[in-house]
Amino acid sequence: MNNSSDLVFKAWAESAAFLDKHGEARRLMFRPITEALCREGGVPEAPPDFAFELLDVASGPGEAALDIAEFLGPNLTVWCTDLVPDMVRIATDSGTARGITNARFHECRAEDLPFDSGFFDAVICQFGIMFFRDPAAGIREALRVLKPGGRAAYCVWGTREANPIHRVIQDVLDRYFPAAPADPDQPGAYRFSPRGKLLRLMHEAGAVKVSERVLNCDIQAPLSFDQFFEVRTAMSDSLRDKIRRMAPEQAASFKEEVRAESRDYITTAGFRFPAEVLLVSGARE
Repeated sequence: MNNSSDLVFKAWAESAAFLDKHGEARRLMFRPITEALCREGGVPEAPPDFAFELLDVASGPGEAALDIAEFLGPNLTVWCTDLVPDMVRIATDSGTARGITNARFHECRAEDLPFDSGFFDAVICQFGIMFFRDPAAGIREALRVLKPGGRAAYCVWGTREANPIHRVIQDVLDRYFPAAPADPDQPGAYRFSPRGKLLRLMHEAGAVKVSERVLNCDIQAPLSFDQFFEVRTAMSDSLRDKIRRMAPEQAASFKEEVRAESRDYITTAGFRFPAEVLLVSGARE
């Protein structure tokens, strides 16, 4: 691994327990995106009466994959993969606790999948490809393990400005920790936010019938601001690290500034943030 890949692995390894703690909230928050991603990948919308093999790459703690497995029933098998051992362990334990028997779990990199060519009917990846060591290699592997005509579908964040769930914290954080502009090709949340960037990479990797569309939706959950702040902090190792480096009074001021920035999106009923997500997919010939 190069240095940036080492840092990404370390960040996600440290995030595993935090993500597990807030799994139910994340399921609620991202369910509309998961449903759209599945449609983009050609995943059945109702329990199929035929065998269907689905690969979820960079599955993390597995919330989306396990929901899909539970909803679509025993004829569909979901294979969850992640490079972080603790993520795979949490997903496995969650599947066992929920009594889900049609999910399988593997620790592996997206660029080196341990599956035979032409095995899967569809491949999905929710907010993962932005952090791959080699995104093009990851796409080529997804295409390799697909059956001819099967689709690989990815979702990535649109711009920071279009996603206040990130912006309300990051704008405040920039005042505390001014940062130099990030390298747009290094792993990060906005690596593929420019429209057409991931689309071109799909073409270059050999996908056919490539598509890109913008999904505008709401990310919402019946959580208070304090709960939102905890969940949002759990999603970012770098944010947690910066808060740990603040003096207690500074951390308290930071949180209150984020509360002020969030006032248009959080009510007594919970939070609702508009979101912009890019859905990019392509098929194997």
